[in-house]
Amino acid sequence: MKEPKVLIVDDENLLLELLTESFTKHEIQNEKANCFSVALEKLRESSYDLVLSDIRIKDKAGIDILGFLEKIETESLMASKNIVLMSGYSDLDFQEVEKMGVAEIIAKPFMPRKIVPKLIKYLRHND
Repeated sequence: MKEPKVLIVDDENLLLELLTESFTKHEIQNEKANCFSVALEKLRESSYDLVLSDIRIKDKAGIDILGFLEKIETESLMASKNIVLMSGYSDLDFQEVEKMGVAEIIAKPFMPRKIVPKLIKYLRHND
């Protein structure tokens, strides 16, 4: 059985590092991208069981990743709805975003060590 793999996308480097450490602590393979273009490159090159992305990233809206995921071979990712978005903005229509195929929206700020165990449920569900 293949090991689950997570892609973490956020332009806050400290949060990226904390999330990476927390997933690694739980023995979950993970990769990080600090901008949309790097995230797209990684999504083209590899497959992921969970994508955890900020809704707003400096070079694009994180929500744009949904459209890209639909275009590439991530049918299983889209079908399982293993896309979780993070947001520090309260002006978003969360219900509308969830209709776009997102499993969950996590409000920032949060403690990565507390959030990661909750996100692992999306990986275990695929076993």
